[in-house]
Amino acid sequence: MTRPISLDVEVARKLAGTNQRVGFKATGVINRLDFGMNSGYPLISDAIHLTVTTEAAAEP
Repeated sequence: MTRPISLDVEVARKLAGTNQRVGFKATGVINRLDFGMNSGYPLISDAIHLTVTTEAAAEP
């Protein structure tokens, strides 16, 4: 099953000098019941907290 979700994104930049980098952190919450994952409910929370982080660096 595919559904669109919204994520909050933070951007961290270090652009000075030769060691230039940019980092991203995306966070959000989905409801697992919306995706048919109902095993263990209500003992297991229906909210799934997502965190995705990545960083890119320029080549010297």
